[in-house]
Amino acid sequence: SGQHSPSVKLTKLQFGICANYQGIPQSFNRVMRHCCEGGHVGINPFEDNQVNVCYVVDSKYFKAKGQDPEKVLVGWIRESPHLHNVMIGAMRVSPWKAVQIPVCNSIVHYENGIWRAGNSSAFINTVMGVGISVALQSGQLLAQSITGYSHDVERLKAYTDEYQKHFGAQRRLADLFGGFAHYPWAADMIINFLDINKNFRQRAMNYSRPKVITKNKVVYTKGVLSEV
Repeated sequence: SGQHSPSVKLTKLQFGICANYQGIPQSFNRVMRHCCEGGHVGINPFEDNQVNVCYVVDSKYFKAKGQDPEKVLVGWIRESPHLHNVMIGAMRVSPWKAVQIPVCNSIVHYENGIWRAGNSSAFINTVMGVGISVALQSGQLLAQSITGYSHDVERLKAYTDEYQKHFGAQRRLADLFGGFAHYPWAADMIINFLDINKNFRQRAMNYSRPKVITKNKVVYTKGVLSEV
């Protein structure tokens, strides 16, 4: 849910926390994300009829809840009717695991002799669900820049320009929707607006994720995504 660039001052700190559960039948055929105050919860099938429940929480919110992983999740379940409905009857069957996530809003494509792609280069808000596709296609953009130029300065400029061209609008839209998703009144307003405005909905879909790869080149065409 974020990335750390050593040369850039950190702007926020989050924690990624997860555990396995049983008794969540709604999750077996889908992956879910619930936005909550101070973070978001992801629920997805695991193995042996278990479900992985993982969440990202802002460090200040986590400390305000006594740094108790169970207390944070229980509080969100009480506050969210949808999450409450999913977690009824759920039982945790593994210890909590946690990792510290330093987050910054910078874009760093090259540092200390290392080229970056995907979330290590620039994080795109997960509300769009695009992590793997961005990693693959930004990696292809990087490969094209490296093979197309002889010097790192030229390669970096080409990669930066192509990255911005293909992912700039997507990052801005993801940041906007990701911010609003944590406020029910704003999320409802956006959902209602998208529901009645087909043209804007189609434009949002076009910007929401990379499009197609053909003949070893990234091609971004409009209107290829099916509505969900």
